[in-house]
This record gives sequence, structure tokens and C-alpha cells, in this order.
Amino acid sequence: MGILVEARGVRKSYRHGDLSTEVLRRVDMSVSAGEMVSIVGPSGSGKSTLLYCLAGLEVPDAGEIHLMGVDIVRARRGESAKVRARHVGFVFQQYNLMPSLSVGENVSLPARFAGRRVSRKDMCDLLERVGMGGKERARPADLSGGEAQRVALARAVASGPDIVFADEPTGALDTANGNVVLDMLRAMADGESRSVVMVTHDLEAAARADRVLVMRDGKIVHMMTRSTSREILAAMEKMEPRDAAEGAMLR
Repeated sequence: MGILVEARGVRKSYRHGDLSTEVLRRVDMSVSAGEMVSIVGPSGSGKSTLLYCLAGLEVPDAGEIHLMGVDIVRARRGESAKVRARHVGFVFQQYNLMPSLSVGENVSLPARFAGRRVSRKDMCDLLERVGMGGKERARPADLSGGEAQRVALARAVASGPDIVFADEPTGALDTANGNVVLDMLRAMADGESRSVVMVTHDLEAAARADRVLVMRDGKIVHMMTRSTSREILAAMEKMEPRDAAEGAMLR
């Protein structure tokens, strides 16, 4: 299937009163089918903003983003929404579960929007895989943060997306449950047609990826392939003194 998402010259700024802060500065990158990519960098480097732009959840100020062959920056809103519904899964850092729906209903919801049916068996199997078996009738308010994150992952993959974007997917999980989540994401990218893009502060998690992109000050400043957590940390410590100190906090 070739390249699933590609960014060219992407720029993004946020305004706070009269001040404008440039968060992304002419970012170029691409993700191919069957590839897992991790994005790392200090807080404020633009990682999550880039992820949201790539997924079509935020609109950049300039540049192009081609998602499944569609330029979602210039496409009509309905066309962009259709591409996301059919091809994209997103794991939010803050879970974004619907409080009025049960766990099972939350898992099935994106597939319904994409016009796909998720059987009760498939939904229960997914919950079992993320360690949430038997919780399909529970409400989000009854879940711990780690449980909610695992449900969010099951929801993201239930519709069989071509590409999953994950924002700190292991941030609320212990080591054992974090490994379950990472195993699922890695397995998705081990096929020939699907991809995963993950933002993380966890360098052990980042090392699971085929490629690691290091960001600083809104730019991708380094790219590594099949790297260890020590190699990723070493690359981050080559930053300017202030940024290196922030990077060391990720150990």
C-alpha cells in the first residue's frame, strides 16, 4: 500500500492574546504501510501537536498532510471525517471515553461510525486481549486510569484501522499492562498493510518501533532505526544544554 501518511512543510502556531508560539516548524515526514514509528522529545517539542495534525484532528497553518492518499488539509470537512472514520484509530492520552456508554458500547462506537459491524464476540475478545474481559457492561466512571487506557486501545483497533495514532498509550499503565498495549500496537504494524505512530516519553516503549523520530523546538532533528532505549537517550542528550537537561528527565 506504500505510504499511508505523509507531511510536507507542516507549520502550526498557537496564539495567546497578542503572542504567537510556533509549535511546528516545517515538519516533513512519512509513515509506510507495515511500519511502527515512535516520536520522542522534551515536553513542548511539538510531539502531540504533530500527532493530532497527522490524524486530521488539528489543522496546520501551512503545509500538506496526505492521509491514505487524501490531502486532509485542503479536503472538505466531510471528506476528511470520512477518511478518519474509515482508516484511522486514535488512542488519546486522556482516554476520551463516552461516560454515558458502557465499556462494550465505547469499544464498538468508532466501527459503527465507519459503517462496520463489531460482533459481541469480537468486542469481548478485544477486551480480553487488553485484560478487560468481563468488563463490557462497566461504565467509564467505574474504571481506573489504567483500565480506561486499555479500553481506549481496544476502541481504537476495533474497526480494523489502517493506521493507529497513539498519544502516550502506556502513560497510565504499570509495566505488565503497558507491555500488553505495546504488544498489540507492535503486532498491528507487523503486517504488510497497517501502521502505528506513537508519541511517548517511555524510551523502552519507543525502542519497540522500526523508526524513532526525535523532536526539538517544533522540528524533527534526528531519525533512528531499530534503536535501543540507550541509543535513543544518547541521541536526545546531544541537544542544547537546556533541552538535554529536560531529556535526561525521561530516563
